[in-house]
Amino acid sequence: MVPESAPIAYLDEVFPGIQGEGPYVGVRQVFVRFSGCPLDCAYCDSQRTRRRSERCTIADSDAAGATSTVSNPIDLPLLQHLIAAAAGGAPIHSIAVTGGEPLVQVDFLAAWLARLANDQKVYFEASGIMPERMALIAPYVSICAMDMKLRSTAGGVPRWTEHEEFLRVCSKAGMDVYVKAVVGMDTSVDEVQTCARLIERIRPETVLILQPVSPAHRVRSGPDVSLLAGLQRAALEIIPDVRVIPQTHKMIGAR
Repeated sequence: MVPESAPIAYLDEVFPGIQGEGPYVGVRQVFVRFSGCPLDCAYCDSQRTRRRSERCTIADSDAAGATSTVSNPIDLPLLQHLIAAAAGGAPIHSIAVTGGEPLVQVDFLAAWLARLANDQKVYFEASGIMPERMALIAPYVSICAMDMKLRSTAGGVPRWTEHEEFLRVCSKAGMDVYVKAVVGMDTSVDEVQTCARLIERIRPETVLILQPVSPAHRVRSGPDVSLLAGLQRAALEIIPDVRVIPQTHKMIGAR
């Protein structure tokens, strides 16, 4: 039994893998995927993480398939053990903290990352909508992969105010932060330029990744190259570093 006062978390997966998105594509990481998310993005490819899981899946490789499980919730000593086992004694670039939305469980994150940051880089993936919570853990994060949710692809209401404050928190903390915007056939130049102008106001050198939406959940097809090139050109009119990078892990059959 875990003492009630001990930090605990509901996790979905712990596994070693290859980073498949953004400017760090290709680096080796151990992924810690948290359960729980307040959003329901149209392109979500991890639907089961929207709710707390009864069990956490443990894998010893990034290939889809076989695994074991442990019961949730999980405490800090067990998580550290699972990470070490997943790494398998080989060097890793960083611990990738993902979800779901990890900031839903910010108390656990604060307790864990305060210990982890001295020994290992923390690569943090977030939806960019909880700036106050991000501020609590920002000192412990090395790299933040921050989403900007576009109405054309994610659905729902625009969240520009939250995104602006979130990027401001990351920038003030001095971490390496990049912005990812998932784009599709209905994404407009105006949406992408709104992203770019927001970045320009806060930290113009921030890399903006335009990620072509992959078919998942309520999405059936992605954008063509001519649209992607046009969106990239439009954003480059405002900020200097805009890249088009798809989800490469899906190309090689990784998790």
